[in-house]
Amino acid sequence: MHYPWWHVPYLTSPMLIAVVAVMHVLAAQYAVGGGLLLAVETRFAYRTNNRAYQSYLKRHAGFFILITMVYGAITGVGILWTISLTSPLATATLIRTFFFGWGMEYVTFLVETAAAFTFYYGWGRLNERTHTAVGWIYAVSAWLSLVIVTGITAFMLNPGAWPESRTFWTGFFNPQFAPQVLARTGGSFM
Repeated sequence: MHYPWWHVPYLTSPMLIAVVAVMHVLAAQYAVGGGLLLAVETRFAYRTNNRAYQSYLKRHAGFFILITMVYGAITGVGILWTISLTSPLATATLIRTFFFGWGMEYVTFLVETAAAFTFYYGWGRLNERTHTAVGWIYAVSAWLSLVIVTGITAFMLNPGAWPESRTFWTGFFNPQFAPQVLARTGGSFM
């Protein structure tokens, strides 16, 4: 089957992918690092009984949800939309090869979303221990989401031994996986 060619004047379709991807990655990095920051700092604010800091963290959590859950989700869908139009064959291969991985990603994103909203709306309603635990659930699920997506996207840069074996795990744990997970984790902490 021949796929249609998507023409983006001046910018070009690969550059459109890059623009949307950079916007998404900034929000995704903030989701991981900011989630860890909120979990750690909320625990600190409760332990020191600093009401002013708790109030600030609650306001920051509202901003955090707006950026990560709204803007991040829109740009994430935007990446899928632009890569599907720009390179449908590569996108179809990515979906078929990593169907199980995308399923894992959607489950972790669902946990991440539920934890983020529970964390924000549970402020003052949940006891301190439960509220802090929800913050940590968010932080861990956001990092797991980073790990899963990195395994899938790194495959497109270097499939490693996958062309010979054609197994999910060989493609997922490709030569680019560990360096990219370390780099993205470090970037999130920054």
